[in-house]
Amino acid sequence: MAWMVIFIISWRQIKGTPSLAGWVKSFSGALASLPSLALIVPAKDEIQNIQKCLFSLLKQDYPQLRLVVAEDNSSDGTFEEVAEIFNHFSGAGSSKVINPQLLKVPSLPPGWFGKSHALHWAVKQIEFKGEWLLFVDADTRLAPQLVSMAVSYAQTNNLDMLSLYPQFLGGSFWERLLQPSIGALIASLHPPELVNREQNLNAFANGLFILIRRQVYQLMGGHEAVRTMVLEDVELARLTRQKGFKVAIISGIEMLKTRMYRNLG
Repeated sequence: MAWMVIFIISWRQIKGTPSLAGWVKSFSGALASLPSLALIVPAKDEIQNIQKCLFSLLKQDYPQLRLVVAEDNSSDGTFEEVAEIFNHFSGAGSSKVINPQLLKVPSLPPGWFGKSHALHWAVKQIEFKGEWLLFVDADTRLAPQLVSMAVSYAQTNNLDMLSLYPQFLGGSFWERLLQPSIGALIASLHPPELVNREQNLNAFANGLFILIRRQVYQLMGGHEAVRTMVLEDVELARLTRQKGFKVAIISGIEMLKTRMYRNLG
């Protein structure tokens, strides 16, 4: 009964959260022009996910999209799978991706968590001077218009950082049982209406999808500033808000899907 109450409350909160797809449908003005953007995917032992993720990214309609995979010393063939996909990518058809890049992350140094280290290192390696950075997890699948819509939303609303709630996919019994409840609990502890208020210093973000202005990211010290944090996504959002920048999280469930776990273990 307690889980049911939490779920109902959080579901109402999420239903009242602005939706990316809904915003695009209702927006009456012209979508913002799309600036340069680098999309970085950290990948460690993601052989079960990486193919579907990359196929969805290579289909993005974002012009001149720069796609980078930071492969972090996988033992399951992730590096070889990404290399195979990129080697066979010709850029033909509707893809707007230019020269996708595969980087092999060096060994984890002391004092870092793996994901933060991979992303921080990758940003430095690509020497990107554009306006936006987008961090997307390897277990996600994106609709073809998602990146362009997200950037347009961020620019139209003068945001410095934007994150999205995804739709959770479940295949096993335990996934379907536990993930909705856990997601509901997280949403109830961080109601979007509250965390999106500029006066609230306790901002919230979902590390599956974080869009941030490059200059803001660098000004805060990038992922190095949250290198010891388990919940680096939440800490990055809070740090961004506390520095006076505008942060928001909205619903992306119509366009962003994820399967985070495959069994109870």
